Amino acid sequence: PSHFEQGGSSIRIVYPFARDSFFGEPNLGIDYHRLLVPINGTCGVPCLIPTLERLLVDEPKRIQEIQTDIAQVVSLFSFGMEHNALRHPDAIAAALVQIRHYLFNLRQEEEGKETGSSI
Repeated sequence: PSHFEQGGSSIRIVYPFARDSFFGEPNLGIDYHRLLVPINGTCGVPCLIPTLERLLVDEPKRIQEIQTDIAQVVSLFSFGMEHNALRHPDAIAAALVQIRHYLFNLRQEEEGKETGSSI
């Protein structure tokens, strides 16, 4: 399934570390909408080149903003394996944080069930 199609999978499920995929923290994660260039959905792929050309000519600041946003999250798509591997967050660190949020909220739900309260 594609998140581009009507009724397709959400970005939250399709892309790793997407915003709202960290349980209990709806604003945590990568906002993929900030990394994408929207293309006219009625035109599809044929609109890709004209859209990018228009952005390059008319909105170079927008391109720079997208590049800056990508630079801020790019390390989360790599696996630190060199001498400086632990200096920057990487895919493993992000996955561990995501798992931690899931387990923490799972535990909170279990404790809520035991005491009869809901979260």
